[in-house]
Amino acid sequence: LRDQMLLPPSAGQDYRFMTSEDLRQVAASPVVDVGGHAATHQQLSILPEEDQRAEIVGGRRALDRYAEGPASHALDALNEPTARAAVERLLYTSVDAMTDAHNPRGCLLVQGALACGDEARTVKRELLTRREAGEEALCQRLKRAKSGGDLPLDSDPVALARYVTTVIHGMAVQAAGGVGRAELRKTVEIALRAWPN
Repeated sequence: LRDQMLLPPSAGQDYRFMTSEDLRQVAASPVVDVGGHAATHQQLSILPEEDQRAEIVGGRRALDRYAEGPASHALDALNEPTARAAVERLLYTSVDAMTDAHNPRGCLLVQGALACGDEARTVKRELLTRREAGEEALCQRLKRAKSGGDLPLDSDPVALARYVTTVIHGMAVQAAGGVGRAELRKTVEIALRAWPN
């Protein structure tokens, strides 16, 4: 594969798993499309239809486990008494989750969609749907805050929710690239300065 892409030979073993840098190089190639996979990483096109469905359902279950595990902090944060406290907790707990040494860095819902080719449209759509649901939950929380007087009357809950999720998604990409917790916490501090008064 490296020869076909005109990449230099890799040091080390002849057979090894791809690193995230290898994957980025392959994904950037005009010669190769990177697709999604399902629960056990099998090539779906060679499986019987029933097994294909089982693989896809298994992949969705894995996303559900992710939402209930490493990503559960997001909905928990929305229960804070004020909108500012909810967003602050959401941002800081996102940084903590993205940089947790016990989990892969970044965010599955963001990184998973970035690494898929066009043939993984179903995977991309599922990840997009889940990201949009998170943004909508934040938007609804901010709308309640505005109607309850917790946000200024001239604030825009839709734009504010988009801003916060954009910061989170950007931090996910940064974390996956190796940016540390302390640096991302500085990003949160700066982002919170934009909070409406």
